[in-house]
Amino acid sequence: MQFERFFGHKTIRALFSLGTACGIALQLTVSPAWAEVINTGSPLTGAAINVPTSGERLSGGVAASPEEAVGRVDDLTRKILLKEIELERYNIHYKKETTKSGRWKGLRYATLQEVNFSLNMVNGIISISERGQHFTNPAHLSGTRIAAANAIGASGSFVGAGAAAFELAVLGYHDIEARAHGYSASQARAHVLDLRNQIDSLLAERDALIKIEEAAPLLQGHAEVDAAEGRVLRDITTLSLYEYARFHAGAARYLAFQQAIYAFDVAKFTTSGIGSIFSYLALHKHDRRWNAKAGYLFLISGALIIAAPFASRLAGEVASRIREKKGLVVSRGLQNTEVATLEKDQLALDTLCKAGKASPDQVQAPLARVAVYTLADQGFQDQLHQNLTELRNGRLVATQSYASGIFVGGTKIVSGVLFTNVGRQDAVKTNHANRVTNYNLFAAAVSLTVGSGVAVIDTARIQVQAEINRRRLSKAGMLPGQLLNARLAQLDSMEQKLTAFSTTHP
Repeated sequence: MQFERFFGHKTIRALFSLGTACGIALQLTVSPAWAEVINTGSPLTGAAINVPTSGERLSGGVAASPEEAVGRVDDLTRKILLKEIELERYNIHYKKETTKSGRWKGLRYATLQEVNFSLNMVNGIISISERGQHFTNPAHLSGTRIAAANAIGASGSFVGAGAAAFELAVLGYHDIEARAHGYSASQARAHVLDLRNQIDSLLAERDALIKIEEAAPLLQGHAEVDAAEGRVLRDITTLSLYEYARFHAGAARYLAFQQAIYAFDVAKFTTSGIGSIFSYLALHKHDRRWNAKAGYLFLISGALIIAAPFASRLAGEVASRIREKKGLVVSRGLQNTEVATLEKDQLALDTLCKAGKASPDQVQAPLARVAVYTLADQGFQDQLHQNLTELRNGRLVATQSYASGIFVGGTKIVSGVLFTNVGRQDAVKTNHANRVTNYNLFAAAVSLTVGSGVAVIDTARIQVQAEINRRRLSKAGMLPGQLLNARLAQLDSMEQKLTAFSTTHP
C-alpha cells in the first residue's frame, strides 16, 4: 500500500502498458513473418543473406549494411586506383621536369670543349716546333710565335670555361622553371604526401567496409576477394611512393652532379687560361718569374681535372642521401615492397577470383581491373629496367671519367711543375739558364700536347658512343623520354579502362 501511495494508481497503469507493448514488439520481431522480411535476397548475388536492420557503424560515424558495403568497396577501389594513377603521373612529370636536358646539350658542350682542347693542342704543337728547332741555341727562339701560341691556348681555355658557365646557367634556369611549375623538392614532397594521406584514408574506409561484408556469411567469399585486391592496391601505392622517393633522390643526384661537373670545369679551365696568359707575359716582359705564376695555376688546374669526376660524383651522392632522408616522410611506415610482391599478390587475386568462392557477379569487377593491374606491373618492370640500365651506364662512364681525368690532369701537373721550376731561376740570361728554360718548357709543351690530344680523342669517343647508343635506344623506344611518355600513355589507358568499366557497370 505504501508503494501504491508513493507512485500512484496512474503510474502503475502506465508502467504496465509499457511492458505489454514491449512484449508484443518482441514477439513480432522473432515471428517467422518478420524473420522472412529480414532475410532478404541480395540484389548482387540473388542469394539470401543476413542483413542487420540497423547496419554496422564504421569509423567516422558512417553506417552501411553488407549489401551496401559491396557497392561502396567497388567504388572506393576505383577511387583508390585513380589516385594511384594520379600519383604515378605526378612522379613521371616530376622526373621529366627536374632532369630536363635539351636534345643538343651534349653535342653542344662536347663541340665547345673540342675547340678548347684543340686550341691548347695547337699551343703545344707550336711551342714544341719552335723550341725543338733551337735546342742548342735558344737565343734564336721566336718569342712572338711562342707568345701567340700561349694566347691561342688561353683562348681555348676560356672557351671551355664559358661553355661550362653557360651550361651551369641553363641548369639554374631549368631549376627555376621546375619550381614555377610546382615541381620543387618541397612542393613535390608536400603534394605526394597529400596524395598518400588521401589514399590511406580511402584504404582505411575500404577495410572497414570489408569487415562489414565478412559479417554476412554468404558474402565472405566476396570479402576474401576484396581483401586480396586490397593487398594489390597497397602494393601499387607503396611501389609508387618508393618510385617517387627514387625520383626525388635521383633528381638531387643529377642536379648536384651536373652542377659540380660544370663548376669544376669553369674553375679548371679558368685557371688554365690565366696560366697561359702568365706564360705569355713571361715572354712579353722577358721575366721568367711569370712562368712560376703560370706553373702554380697549371698545378691547380691539373689537380681540379683529377678531382672533378670524384668530387662531382661525391657531391651527387651526398645530395641524394640528404634528399632521400627528407623524402622518406612520404614512405614512412611502409613495408619495403618489391615488384615481385605485386606480381605474387596479383596472381593470388586472379587465382581467388577463379576459385569459385564468390559468385561470377561478385568477381566481375576485380577481374575487369586485372588488366589495369597488369599495366601497373609492366610500368614498374620497365622503370626497374631503366634504373638498372642507368646505373650500369653511370658506373661505366664514371670509370672512364676517372681514368681520363687522372691522365689528362697528370699531364697538366707535369706542365705546372716544369713551369714552376723555370720561374724559380734567377733572371740572369746566361746561355745555360736559357737552355734549361728551353728544355723544361719544351717538355711542358710535349706534356700539354699529349694531354690535350687525349682529351680531344676521349671527348670525341664519348660523344660518338653516346650518339650511337642514343640512336640504338631510340629505335628500340628505350630512351628515357620515350619510356616516360610510354608510361604516361599506359596510365591514360588504365584511366580509360576504369572509366569505361564504371560507366557500363555503375
